[in-house]
Amino acid sequence: MGAFSSSENATQLQGKLSHAAIDAIRIQHAKKGNNQLYKVQVGPLHSEQQAKQENEKLAQIGISNAVLVIEKN
Repeated sequence: MGAFSSSENATQLQGKLSHAAIDAIRIQHAKKGNNQLYKVQVGPLHSEQQAKQENEKLAQIGISNAVLVIEKN
């Protein structure tokens, strides 16, 4: 959903998503050298139908560029 150098900005987006009833929101923290990155993600989602439903909720709050990533184990 978004990537930020500030944890506050990531938390702000997490709150916006939560308020819109988006499920399974997580913030992944990564550090590379002196740089911090906070990635806001939605998932895991368990079906294509669930992904479509979440995408519709995102569109209602103005987020229309969501990318579906399928992680393989």
